[in-house]
Amino acid sequence: MDIDVNDHEMDGRLTPERPSTPLASVSTKDIIDPLSRMVLVDTRFAYRVWVALFPLLWQNLGSKDRHDLTSGLIRLLAKPYHLSLTSTRPNVIQAILDAFCACNPAPRLPPQLLRYLGQTYSAWYPALTLLENKILDRREIESAIFDRAMGVELGAFDALSELYTSLAASHYFYGAWKRHCQYKESHIALAYEQLDDWANAQAAYERAQTKARAGVLPFSESEYCLWESRWVETTKRLQSWDMLLDLGLHESLPEIELEAGWRTWDWGERQAQVRQLLKATPPEVASGPRAKFYETYLTLVKSNAERAKTADFQRMCKEGIKACLQQWNELPPVGTPAHIGTLHMFQLMVELADASNIYSSLASTKVENLETKSGDLKSVLQTWRERLPNNSDPINIWSDLVAWRQHIFKAINDVYVPFITQQQQQQTASAEDGGQGDTATKGANKNKADTKNGRKGGDADSSKVDEAKSAGSANNSALTSYAYRGYHEMAWIINRFAHVARLHGLVDVCISSLTRIYTLPNIEIQEAFLKLREQAKCYYRRPQELQSGLDVISNTNLMYFSRGQKAEFFTLKGQFLAKLDKLDDANHAFATGAQLELNSPKAWAAWGRYNDECFCRNIPDTTGAVNAISCYMQAAGLSKRPRVRRFLARTLWLLSQDNANGSVCAAFDAYTGEMPTWYWIALVPQLLAGLDASYSRQSQQILLRIAKQYPQALYYALRTAREESLIQRRQQTPAAESSTADAATSGQGQPVPAIDELMPKLKTAHPLLTLSMEAMIDQIVHRLKPCPEEDIYRLVHALLSDGLQQLHQHVSQGKTDLGIIDAIVSNTCRVGLSLPSGAIKTRFEADFGSVRNMDLCEYVTKLYQWQQMLRQAIKQRPRKLMLSLFSPFLVEFEQQKFEDVEVPGQYLRLTDSSDDFVRIERFIPELRVVLRSNGVLRMLAIRGTDGSIVHFSVQHFTSRYNHQEERWVQFFRNLDAAGEHDRNTWEQRRIALHLPTIVSLAPHIRLVQEQPESFSLQDVYDKACLRNGTPEIAPALYAVGKMNELISQLPSIDAASEVLFEHICQTMVPASLLQDDVRMHAVSPMEYWLYRENFTYQVSASIALTYMIACTQRAPAKLSISRATGNICLHDLVPTQATPGLIHSKEAVPFRLTPNIQTFVTELGLEGIVPFAIYKVIQRFTDVEHLLRDFLDLYVRDELIHVPAVKSLAAANPQALAEMCERNVKLIEARANQMVETLPPKEVQDKELSPMQPLFRLMTQAVAPSNLAKMDFIWAPWL
Repeated sequence: MDIDVNDHEMDGRLTPERPSTPLASVSTKDIIDPLSRMVLVDTRFAYRVWVALFPLLWQNLGSKDRHDLTSGLIRLLAKPYHLSLTSTRPNVIQAILDAFCACNPAPRLPPQLLRYLGQTYSAWYPALTLLENKILDRREIESAIFDRAMGVELGAFDALSELYTSLAASHYFYGAWKRHCQYKESHIALAYEQLDDWANAQAAYERAQTKARAGVLPFSESEYCLWESRWVETTKRLQSWDMLLDLGLHESLPEIELEAGWRTWDWGERQAQVRQLLKATPPEVASGPRAKFYETYLTLVKSNAERAKTADFQRMCKEGIKACLQQWNELPPVGTPAHIGTLHMFQLMVELADASNIYSSLASTKVENLETKSGDLKSVLQTWRERLPNNSDPINIWSDLVAWRQHIFKAINDVYVPFITQQQQQQTASAEDGGQGDTATKGANKNKADTKNGRKGGDADSSKVDEAKSAGSANNSALTSYAYRGYHEMAWIINRFAHVARLHGLVDVCISSLTRIYTLPNIEIQEAFLKLREQAKCYYRRPQELQSGLDVISNTNLMYFSRGQKAEFFTLKGQFLAKLDKLDDANHAFATGAQLELNSPKAWAAWGRYNDECFCRNIPDTTGAVNAISCYMQAAGLSKRPRVRRFLARTLWLLSQDNANGSVCAAFDAYTGEMPTWYWIALVPQLLAGLDASYSRQSQQILLRIAKQYPQALYYALRTAREESLIQRRQQTPAAESSTADAATSGQGQPVPAIDELMPKLKTAHPLLTLSMEAMIDQIVHRLKPCPEEDIYRLVHALLSDGLQQLHQHVSQGKTDLGIIDAIVSNTCRVGLSLPSGAIKTRFEADFGSVRNMDLCEYVTKLYQWQQMLRQAIKQRPRKLMLSLFSPFLVEFEQQKFEDVEVPGQYLRLTDSSDDFVRIERFIPELRVVLRSNGVLRMLAIRGTDGSIVHFSVQHFTSRYNHQEERWVQFFRNLDAAGEHDRNTWEQRRIALHLPTIVSLAPHIRLVQEQPESFSLQDVYDKACLRNGTPEIAPALYAVGKMNELISQLPSIDAASEVLFEHICQTMVPASLLQDDVRMHAVSPMEYWLYRENFTYQVSASIALTYMIACTQRAPAKLSISRATGNICLHDLVPTQATPGLIHSKEAVPFRLTPNIQTFVTELGLEGIVPFAIYKVIQRFTDVEHLLRDFLDLYVRDELIHVPAVKSLAAANPQALAEMCERNVKLIEARANQMVETLPPKEVQDKELSPMQPLFRLMTQAVAPSNLAKMDFIWAPWL
């Protein structure tokens, strides 16, 4: 049925008619009434209205009204009826506190009330923000110091510390205490904690408490509580549970006594004592998930008649899970380290249900059905083996899990082990009847345990191996496998815990844990092997115990191990011998290990490392290099892991060290195993450079393999390198061309360059693919060029940068003559000649025709005016253009292509395979024009086959540092992929390296992957200047104008520069620009706080990378910050060469840590996160032995050989190049080691210095105003 309704009639029915009212006659009631109805309908809308409206109202109140309103709000916030809203999101408390955070100044609330509200109503981040503002406010700090001196505690600092602890924001906690503690002992101990040096931290806390008790330190109550609580935490990390048990017993601390007793007591025998301790705990602890878990477990270990799945047990399990859910709901909605503990409690509650089934099975187990019942348990225990915490989770979580499972394994042993005696008695009786019998397992083990006297460590291990073998022999093997299942699981979990403890740097904990395996009557062969390997690796980390580790391996009976296990033992033995400088014995051990298991990549890699080091000790002799090449290639062919790239990088460097006989290259050619083509992709630029080196044939062979298997991984780089080669050949001298002509006339043709041979072969192997890629590249290169105004804008910016840099040089030297140097004159004339004819060129010539007669100030001012004029002209144009206007081919690429093309740049990610690579579905038909301070970019968007959209900026006329940047980005990617990642997953995510993805299309054109919402520090400053109506070059011009006046009043130029710098920071460039910009874009206090935290980690990672390679030209525009996450992408990551061939910096500051960055990350971040994150980034590279050297040797050589002066020197004297490379590698290693250097404990104790003092010195240099004042105007030290 058709219904015909007039549109106007329908509108009239739906919307009541009301006369149009002029805006001037609208009353407040007309706005409030509909809002009041709407806020009752939608809670989230009401929340948004309140958060937006309250700050506006607060801003218009007087001081007395604000005081009265605050008093009322405090009474409101303290009302108990809000407890009914604890599970509601958002709730009233969150709305009120979020609105307070947007006020300036914020209402002053009692600190302990803020702490309570944050913890109870999940208003964590608003409470943190308000408390941090109190702490960071200078007036608050001064009053806090005064009141503490009078013996009165304000509570803001304690409340903030407690919130950090509850949220597991440990590094902000460290930063707050290190900034505000009164005694050096606290600062030292907290620094040790950040370094995961728990033993020295514990000793520092003990010294502090000893001095306080002796009256040496007039301590405060809060700081003494810090010493006590952190001492307990360090003791837990060191697994000293016996010590904590005594502490809890003597000091009447039931929580500590319970936690220690959980790991040391047999709870089945101490049920009454445990129940008394649970009753003595505080109510908030007794109602928590931990106490519920203990109570439920006590129910489980009752007598056989009561411990079945009773209703009581089920009820308590539900209560425990409910407590876990409640605790989870109280935490923030985003993941934090505090969630890890709650997840662990969830796991324990799940395994508690599994344990109930295990107890039920044990109750019905007899010797006749042992095999069946043991098989039933096997599936549960196998699930437990797979359900483990992450290696990076806190060691206490691992310890708790091990203790829990050992309670269950003991229950299994108590039931299963007596069956062995019964079975042995039956076998003995049967043997007497049959005239033969088997030897008892325990007797056999005991006889074999004493085969040697006076052994250290290895004897007991050999005994365990023999024990395990005997247990698996004859008719007892099946019985032993079933009856000793509990002990086998114990050995497995102990080995796993010891492995994690070693990864956490707790070597003593690892060794003491492994010694517990000695107490087990039976273990499997595999567990004995793992125990010995972990023990040996612990000794290997301690130079003073190398001989002990070697003794453990040498005294081990290898009879029962597999060939692979034997090979690993001999490899470990070779590594110990090499450390002890017993080189011949080490070589023999490595050879034995490789011969025992020819398919062991570990054995080949270790042997290759040994030969590599031998070659480095005696470089003229290539014997070591030949052997190392053979071993590395064998290891690379056998291993399928990313560490293969280390071996390949080392192989390329060894090939570059070949002698005139070509013996190293011959060793590479002799390898006939599987070629790891995929992992060679990471070194494509070095292979292309090797086409002109002595190992060109080997490079060509590898590149041909890549071209056949992964053509898209090679095509872009090969195309660019070929065009550059053609340009270089065209630029040859006439003499070279005449010699070529003479050779041609004489019938002797010139050899075809290797790079020219590769491209035809690639096109022949993949004709349709290369045709599609070439058409796409050609369209991007030729159709997406910048327009004349955009090109002129780029050139003017370059001239302005040169002028400002020259202006700073004049000012810093105290010169009164501001004449323009010849280089700037010639560059300006060259730009004028390159301009197209027209009005722009005429005006440029009119303004700069007499450039030689200008002074620098006039020159810079005119260039700035030109830049602003061009910027306004570009801004008036559309920011989004139709791609079809420039390239219809790209818009229709999905129909025009002959074969699927992958999204560029994916091979640079160093993934394990290309199976998940995304192909281009189409180009988004919209071309964005992005205006930046240094140029204008065209932004392409590509939609992939997985639905994702990737944005690339097309960069034309790029700098001469292009390949340098690509090289060092590649270096850090390789280093990051091969670095240590097993430490702390949470922290590793925060300090992940975000490096630009750069794809070269031609010598001066490239694609750079971008994030459209990213911004730079320069953008923040430009927007602030635009709002205030001040020119961006105002600080520079002010400094020039005032310098001469100050020089006459102050003793030196440096003093005058410092005065000028401080004045500019105070009056012209506020230190809060970045902070205000981020706060303006943040939706909530939680988003702002998390953004700031992530930015702090990221800026620390950028500091670590730039300082390591002496990358000093860190202008504000080169710091690209993601608007969504705070991740920092480093552009122009290029090392500075103080002189040609010397990677070193002469700048006054080691890295960029300017006032705006300092203000945004706050003092708490500067003390807590920044030094820790810098340390952790570099530790990932330095903890893996030889990792830095493996890549630096290759990349530094590649860097230097592209410097014209060095290249000519190397052609005349190759030894000079080798020495230059060695010097630069050592300089980079020295800078890296400086960031992870820790002072010896004795020096720390005697001089009362932080163990991280070398890094703190660098940070002090970076933030010192006297050093920042020396930086040039382009660097913008005030930002």
